[in-house]
Amino acid sequence: MDVLRRVRLPCCLTVLGLVMLVRVDASEHNTACTFDLENKGEICFYQEFFFPGNYSFEFQVIKGGQRDVDVAIVAPDDSLIYNKEREKSGVHNWQTSVGTYKFCFSNAFSTFNRKLIYMSLMKQETAVLAARMGTKRPDDISAWLFVAKQIKESLDIVVELQNRYRRYEAVDRNNAMSLSARVQDWSLYQSVLVVVIGLGQMIVLKTLFTEKQTRRFSKP
Repeated sequence: MDVLRRVRLPCCLTVLGLVMLVRVDASEHNTACTFDLENKGEICFYQEFFFPGNYSFEFQVIKGGQRDVDVAIVAPDDSLIYNKEREKSGVHNWQTSVGTYKFCFSNAFSTFNRKLIYMSLMKQETAVLAARMGTKRPDDISAWLFVAKQIKESLDIVVELQNRYRRYEAVDRNNAMSLSARVQDWSLYQSVLVVVIGLGQMIVLKTLFTEKQTRRFSKP
């Protein structure tokens, strides 16, 4: 069972060989999810932006192998704006343009290990609340709107910190469970080895005493 809760997104899945494409509908809200990436597999998320804005993309490998993955962000004009190989985590902030961006994760270098990956796409606009309330200029806000803006920003920070601590807890728990499994396997191996060595010593000693008694009785 995954440590982090999976977030269902409106999407359309298309499987073609080892490549799985996921279509994510455009939204003004922040997006976060965890997903499994098979060995020798690749998965791409498509996000359409209708308006330019400042966004932050973050990912982290929760568990699987060495907890590394290849990540790439492709702009609407097919230019590569972010490309990292065999990274455990990362953050990228950039100014988006109108169009569809592609966020791809590749586990092609891994032969046996599947990965559990967390990704998030967060909007970094600070004047969105004032614009939605009908204020012409972001600086022209009343006292109550300023307080509401501060509360919203504080809650966004709290949510981000909670998600981050949850990911750290998931990574630590997976490491602890993996270490516990290895210790149990090694302890079982040592126990079996001790039993086998003990039986071997008993058989060898019994053979030695049996040979001595046979020689004594067979001597003229």
